[in-house]
Amino acid sequence: MRASVTGSTRAFMVVALALVVPETGWTQAVSGAGMGPLDRAGLLAAFNDAQYFWQQTDVARQLAALGDRSVLPAIEPYLATNDRRRRSNAAFILAALGDERGVDILIGELEDTSADRAVDERSWQAQTTSDRYFAALLLGELRAKAAVPALSRATRDPTINYQAAYALGNIGDASATAALRAMVADFPDQRLWAAYALAAFGQRDAFTILEEESAGNPMWTNRRHAVELLGKIGNPLAIPILAKSLRDEHPNVRVALRARSAK
Repeated sequence: MRASVTGSTRAFMVVALALVVPETGWTQAVSGAGMGPLDRAGLLAAFNDAQYFWQQTDVARQLAALGDRSVLPAIEPYLATNDRRRRSNAAFILAALGDERGVDILIGELEDTSADRAVDERSWQAQTTSDRYFAALLLGELRAKAAVPALSRATRDPTINYQAAYALGNIGDASATAALRAMVADFPDQRLWAAYALAAFGQRDAFTILEEESAGNPMWTNRRHAVELLGKIGNPLAIPILAKSLRDEHPNVRVALRARSAK
């Protein structure tokens, strides 16, 4: 006789599945109109022709996934551009392909607060924040341990500390613990992101913060972020917390969790 499965058990099964789905890397294929994934020459052309920096970022990830260092001479001229996010895209490719200049450039972009940059935002100050945020994102994606000291310092900067904390969680270097704990104490509105990094390091008390955020934060967007971050960590401690979120009053929180389980 087959045992029945209760709703609670089904919820735990859904959440457990969500936790074991790996994060995607740099493998999303970029395609041309009416064609399949682009080859090396096509990707270099797409990198050059991208209208927006985020389109260029998609191409940069695909070039990184190729693992072909012969693309570097074609990428290097972009290191001289004053469009800092496009410069960071080029640096990302260098770093992903083992060129140490890439991480150094991204750290420099993270720490550069000068006005000397191309401006698409409403002011150069806003552009600086966007550019530094983007550099932190790419450093986290690269899991660049050399960037941990700079990212730790950035946790003191309220304009980008949440992205710095997220990047530190992705890198997984526990030497950032003190900086992240200070961020939890000093920037309570951003503690969710610091707790993600601490939980990614395996620190159990950080799961308490994430549970409080996922269950009790009055903003559904923060509850959704907490659910997504708990799922990303992939630690069994997250399962009972996430199971409760399947009953969240806001559909977008529930959808975020179920969407991860469907990947």
